[in-house]
Amino acid sequence: MRNGLKKVMALMMTLMMILSLVPATVFAETTDSNTVVVKAPVAPQSEGDEQETYSIVINYVFENDEQAANPWTATIAKGSSYAANIQSPTVVGYTADQTVVNVNVTDIQENKTYKVTYRPALVNFTVKHYQQNVDNDQYTLVETETKTGYTESEVGATLAKTYEGFTALLYDTTTKIAADGSTEVEIYYDRNYYLLSLELDGGYGADPVYARYGAAIAIDDPVKAGYTFGGWTPAKPETMPASDMTLTAQWNAGQANYQVQYWLENANDDNYSYDSSVQRSAAVGSSVSGSGDKTYQGFTFDHADQNVTVNGDGTSVVNVYYKRNVYTVTFKNGNITCGKVEHQHSHEECCTKTGFHIWCNTNKCPYGYEHKHSNSCYSGDLTITAKYGAFIGDQWPGGGWYVNTDYDTAQSYLAVMPLGGKTFYRKQTGDNEQAATYYVEVLPGESGTTTVNGKKYKVHHTDTTNYDGTLRVSDEERYYDLEGFTCNTGISAENGDNYNGAKFYYDRNSYELVYNDQYGTQVSESLPFEQVLSESVNHKNNYVPAYPTTLEEGAYQFGGWYTDPGCEQPVDWTAKMPAAKVVLYAYWAPVQHTVTFAKNEGEEPEKTETVDHGALAPEYTTTNGNYKFIGWFYKENGVEKAYTPSMQIRKDLELYAKWRSDAILPYTIYYKLEDGTVIATETTGSALAGATKTFDAKAGDQLNEGYRTGYFPQTNSHSLTMDINGNNEFTFIYVPKAEVNYTVRYLEKGTNAVLHEEKHESTRDAVVTEKFVTIKGYRPDAYQKRLVLSANENENVLTFWYEKDDTHAPVQIIHWTQHIAGNGYTEYQSSTDLDGVIGQTYTENPLTIPGYIYNTAKSNASGKLTAEGLVLNLYYDRIEYPYEFRFLEQGTDDNVLADPEKGSARYQAQVTQTAKVIPGYTLVSPENQAMNIAIEDPANVANKNVRIFYYTENTVNITYVAVQPAGAGNTLSSYADNNVKAVTGTVEGSIPQPAPTYKFVGWFKDEACTIPVDAAWVDANGKITPQKETLVEGQPAMGYKAAIYYAKFELNAVTVTARKEVTGNFGDKSKYFKITYGSGENDAIRINHGHSLELPMEVLVNSTLTLTEECEGYAASAICKVGNDTIATASVVYAEAATKKNPTLTFDFSVEGKQLTGDAVIIITNHKDTTPDTGVLLDSLPYILIIACVAAIGAFIVIRRRKNRED
Repeated sequence: MRNGLKKVMALMMTLMMILSLVPATVFAETTDSNTVVVKAPVAPQSEGDEQETYSIVINYVFENDEQAANPWTATIAKGSSYAANIQSPTVVGYTADQTVVNVNVTDIQENKTYKVTYRPALVNFTVKHYQQNVDNDQYTLVETETKTGYTESEVGATLAKTYEGFTALLYDTTTKIAADGSTEVEIYYDRNYYLLSLELDGGYGADPVYARYGAAIAIDDPVKAGYTFGGWTPAKPETMPASDMTLTAQWNAGQANYQVQYWLENANDDNYSYDSSVQRSAAVGSSVSGSGDKTYQGFTFDHADQNVTVNGDGTSVVNVYYKRNVYTVTFKNGNITCGKVEHQHSHEECCTKTGFHIWCNTNKCPYGYEHKHSNSCYSGDLTITAKYGAFIGDQWPGGGWYVNTDYDTAQSYLAVMPLGGKTFYRKQTGDNEQAATYYVEVLPGESGTTTVNGKKYKVHHTDTTNYDGTLRVSDEERYYDLEGFTCNTGISAENGDNYNGAKFYYDRNSYELVYNDQYGTQVSESLPFEQVLSESVNHKNNYVPAYPTTLEEGAYQFGGWYTDPGCEQPVDWTAKMPAAKVVLYAYWAPVQHTVTFAKNEGEEPEKTETVDHGALAPEYTTTNGNYKFIGWFYKENGVEKAYTPSMQIRKDLELYAKWRSDAILPYTIYYKLEDGTVIATETTGSALAGATKTFDAKAGDQLNEGYRTGYFPQTNSHSLTMDINGNNEFTFIYVPKAEVNYTVRYLEKGTNAVLHEEKHESTRDAVVTEKFVTIKGYRPDAYQKRLVLSANENENVLTFWYEKDDTHAPVQIIHWTQHIAGNGYTEYQSSTDLDGVIGQTYTENPLTIPGYIYNTAKSNASGKLTAEGLVLNLYYDRIEYPYEFRFLEQGTDDNVLADPEKGSARYQAQVTQTAKVIPGYTLVSPENQAMNIAIEDPANVANKNVRIFYYTENTVNITYVAVQPAGAGNTLSSYADNNVKAVTGTVEGSIPQPAPTYKFVGWFKDEACTIPVDAAWVDANGKITPQKETLVEGQPAMGYKAAIYYAKFELNAVTVTARKEVTGNFGDKSKYFKITYGSGENDAIRINHGHSLELPMEVLVNSTLTLTEECEGYAASAICKVGNDTIATASVVYAEAATKKNPTLTFDFSVEGKQLTGDAVIIITNHKDTTPDTGVLLDSLPYILIIACVAAIGAFIVIRRRKNRED
C-alpha cells in the first residue's frame, strides 16, 4: 500500500512539474478574483420537448357524428402496450352499437381511435286525449295512453283515436320524441253537431234541435188543435245521438166543434142566403155530413155537404141547402083571346091632315083609336109560375081580379109569389076605371112625395081596375105583399073604404145584417131594405172583429168581409140590402211571413219567399264549392236554431246555410290595440271547414296585466266560419275608454213588451254579470247573464226574456269549486229550474267531485222558494295531496342520490322543482320539472304525484405522466385510470419506476412539478393512489376528479461539504477564505483553516459545480472524497507567480451508470511559500492542483470500475 502510495505521489509530482511549465492562460479564465468552478455535463430538461406518448381515444357519437358522451382517453408511452374492455356509457334513449369496446394495443407507435355509434332506441311517450265539453268550448282529459317510438323521431299522424260523436282536431305531428320519455302529445276532439228533425203532422210549437253530440235534448210538446200530444216515435233521446235523427209526433184525437149552416135559396136568383147555424161536436178527424133536419115553409131540402173532416180548430163547416118551392098563380080565363092590346090614341096620332082634308090611316091605328078588354076578350086560364117569394109584379095581367067565385072581392096587384100560389077568378070589368095608390117609405136621406106621421113616403105603384059601381077596399088590397115592405094599416085605407082613390102606406122593412167572425161571435144591426150596404153603421165605423180566442195567437189578421163562409166573394158595399137577412163573413187571413235564404250568415239572401202563417215554405237548395250542406239555420234572440222544410212558418225567418267539410283547418283569434300592441294571448285551434265558431272578446283576467280595465273591444263577439281556402283569422281591436255604458232590458217574450224599467249603468270593467229582476206573474229565461262590453255601446244591451207565470220562480243550484290558490271559488256546475213552485222547499245533495271535499259550513243546500227566486250554493274545497320529487340514478329505482323534496299541495295545483346539483353526476332529465297535483290514494304517501330527476354518474379519466429528461428511461406502472366512475369507482394508481442514475422525486399536480399531491396519496414505494375529493366546495360529496398527475424523475444528487486546509511557511491559518458556489450575491461561504461547511445545495450527478475562491496569492489544491474514498484530486501547477496572481481550480466529478453511495467532501488546501526557482509561478499553482485533483478523481473512478468488474 505504501509503495502504491509512493507511486501515486511520484506520478503526481511529475505531473505537477510538467504542468508548471504550461502557461497559466492555458488553464484559467481571467477574472477579477480567484474562482473555483466545478463543472459536470448537464442533461437537457423536459420543458419544450415532445413527449413520446400516444393517446387511445374512444369517441361516443350519434349517427350524425355529433358527440353523444364524453370520449374515453388513455395516454401511454411510445412502444407500450395496453389492453382493457371499456364499457360504453349509457345515453338515455339511445342504444350503442358496441356495449363494450375491446382495447388491445401493443407497441403503440401512433394515436389510436375507436368509434361507438348510438342509434335511437324505442322509448315511451304520452298521448293525452281531450274531448270538448258539452256546454262550453273547453276540453276535458278523457284518456291517457303510453305509446312508443324511436328517440328523436316524429310522433306521426296516427295518434288520434276514433270517438263516437267527435272529430279529432289538428295536432303537431312533427313533435320529436324525447329520449327521457318526457314527450307529451295533446290531441283535442270537437263534438260533432247533429240535427234532430221533427215531423209535426200539422202541429207546431216544437223546434228541431241542432246540437253537439251528448247535449241534453229539451223539446217542447207540440200543439195541434183538437189533439193531445201522444209522444214521439221513436222515443226522444235524452241526449243528442251521434247521428242525425227524425222524430214524428203522435197525436190523440179529441172532440172539436163544427158548424152546421143552413142556407135558403134566394127568390130572384139561384144563389143561397144564410139563414141560421147550429154548433155540434164530433171526434177530430172524423167525417160528418149534413141532412135536411130542419123544415122551412115554402122550402124543400135540396143537398148538404158530405164527409166533411172535423178539424181540431173548430173551423169545419157543414152546409145544408134548401131550395124554394115553385108555385103557380092562376088567372081563370085570364088569357087574352081578342088579339088586341089595350090602348088609346088621339085623333092626331091616327089621322093626317092634308090641306083641308083629314085622312085617317088604319095602318097607324090598326085597332082604332082605342081598345079596352071586356069579358069577351078572355078565354082560357093565365098562369104565372115562380119560386116562392119571387117577384112576379111585372107579370100581373092588369086590372082587378076576383079572389073567389063569389066575385065579391078583388085584388088589383100581386108583387111576389105567395106561399102555395094563388087562384084568381075572372077579371073585374066595367067602364069606370078605379085606382088605388100604394106608397112606400123612402130610405133615410131620400126625399118623399108625402109625409104621414113624420114619415116620408113615395109612390111605389098604382093599381087600377075597371068596375062599374062603387068598389070597396078589402083585405086583399090592404095586405098583399110588397117585397121589403109592410103595410101600415093604421094610416092606410081601411076595409070598406072606397077603393077608388084609396091610399095604402107601406113602411120599409129593415133586415138583419150580421157580421160573423166565423168563430162563434156575431155582431148584428138592422139595415133598411134597399139601403146600400156601405151605409151599415159597423161598416162606417170600420168594425173589425176581436181576434178569435180559438185561433193561434198572432197567426192571423183580419182580411175583410165576404158574402160566403169560404171567403171567395168579397162584399160589394154598393149592393143594396135585400128583403132578407144578410150575413157577412170575416176572413182571417194568415199573417204573411218573409223567409229569406242566404248562403252564409250575414250575407245578402239569394232567395226571398212570402209564406202564409202555418204554411210550408218552398224548398230551396244552394251550393258552396267543396262544402257539404248541413242545413238551414236562423237566430232567435241571439240563439241559433235549426230549420227544416217540414216546419210550419210561424214567424219571419232569415235563414242561412251551414256547411261542413272533412278538412280540418287551423284558426287564430288575436287581441290587439289599434297600434298592434298584443294585449292577450291569441286563441288558436282548429275546426272542420264550414263550421262556425263564435268567439267572445277576451275581458278581465283574460287580458294582460295593465289592460284589464279601461280597454274595450270594438265588438264583443264574432262568428268565424271556417273557410276551406284558409285565412281563418280574426282580430279583436281594443280601444281605451274611461268607461262605457250598458243597458239591461226586461221584455216579454214574443211581444217585446217592456215589463220593467231598464237598467242603465257605466263601468270600467270589460265584462259584467247581471241577475234577473223579479216581475210578479212572470218567469225569466235565465237567472243571470254575462255580457262582454264593447266600445260600441249599441252592442251593450243585455236582455232578460219573460213569460207569464205567477206560480213559478227560478231555483238556481250552483256548485262551486275552490281556486287552486285557495283564495276563492269558481262555478263548477249549475242548474236553473225556472219552473220552481213558489212555496216549495228545495234541497240539493252534494256532488262527489274527485279531488274535492264538500264544505258543509260554507254551503246552503236547502231553502224555501219565494217569488224572488232561490239560490243554493254548495262549496267544495280542494283536497291537499302529498307530492315528491326524487333524484335517482338512471336505470335504477332505488339508487337515491339525494334526499327527495317533499310537500303537499291542493288538487290540480302546479308545483315545480329545479334539479339538484349532485356532484359527480350529470342530469339527464329536464332541469325544471312541473306537475299538476293528481288525486292520490288516501295514505299520506306520494304515489302518483311523483316526478323523478334522473342522473348518470360521471366518468373521469386520470392520467399519469412521467416528467424526465428525454431518453432518461424512467417509466410508470400505469399511465391512466380511464372511465373511472366519479363517485362509486375505484382507481389502480401508478408506481414510478426510476432508471439507473435517476431518482423519483415525487408526484405533482402541475406539469412544472411545483404543486405536490397530498402526501397521503403516495405510499412508501412512491405509488400514487388518487383519493376522492370534495367535488363541489361546501358540499360533503366526495369523488374522483379528472386530473393529470406528474411523476418527477431527477438524476441522483449528493451534498457537498467544503473543508479548508492552509499550509506553507507563509500560510495564514486564521485567514477566512470566501468561496462562492452560485450566481447569487449571497451564494457564498467564508471558511478558515480546519473548518468544514456544507454547501446549502444538492449537486446532481453529471452536473457542474463551480466554486470560486479568493485565493489572494495562495496556491490551491483540491481532493474530492465520498466517504473514505478519494474520488478525485487536483492541484495547481505554478507557472510564474508574478504573472498569475489568482489561479483558478476546476474540479470535475461524475459517476456514470450507478448511484453515489454517499455525500461528497471537497478539501481545498491553500499553500503559501516563498517562490522557488522553478519557473512555475505561484499564481498557476491552484490550477495545477485542480487539474491534478481531477486527474486523480478520474484515475480513482477508473480503478474502482476495474475493481468492480473484477469482482
